[in-house]
Amino acid sequence: WIGTDRGLAQLRDGRIRTVFRGGGESTVHALREYPKGTIWAGTNGGLKKIVNGATTNYTKDDGLAGTPVWAIAPSSDGTLWIATRPGGLSAWRDGHFHNYTLRDGLTHDGVTALLIDRDNNVWAGTDGGGLDRLTDGKITAFQTRDGLSNQTVRCLFEDAEGSLWVGAAGGGVN
Repeated sequence: WIGTDRGLAQLRDGRIRTVFRGGGESTVHALREYPKGTIWAGTNGGLKKIVNGATTNYTKDDGLAGTPVWAIAPSSDGTLWIATRPGGLSAWRDGHFHNYTLRDGLTHDGVTALLIDRDNNVWAGTDGGGLDRLTDGKITAFQTRDGLSNQTVRCLFEDAEGSLWVGAAGGGVN
């Protein structure tokens, strides 16, 4: 699977096949296969679900927290987590979205990075509000006063020992 600023393609049997293409709305920021055989693409125009060649697009009008979609992460309980900016954080479960926004305790409505850790905590890196952790429905915030080098989080990684690595604008911290 190949996501670009011009759409989505698939490399199969040595040939590239276009799945969808277009301008800015088709820019792909994130790709996930979950479950096996289902491809999710986070785009400027929303969340696309591709199954057996058929594409379904989900936007704010369908219950997604917002658009564009910046990151996608599945959790072990069957939930697909979706980061939107602006909008917040969405959880896709049983064909429906449940959203977490500023009203629920997110520190910023722009979520740009996601990680589900080994304990099934949801880590959401924001575009100016630091790092939020969702555990059992409760959001805890981590910011520069807690050791982050910057309030803007770009990427997240959990290593083999379970340490969380945070890539922030201006540098990283673990």
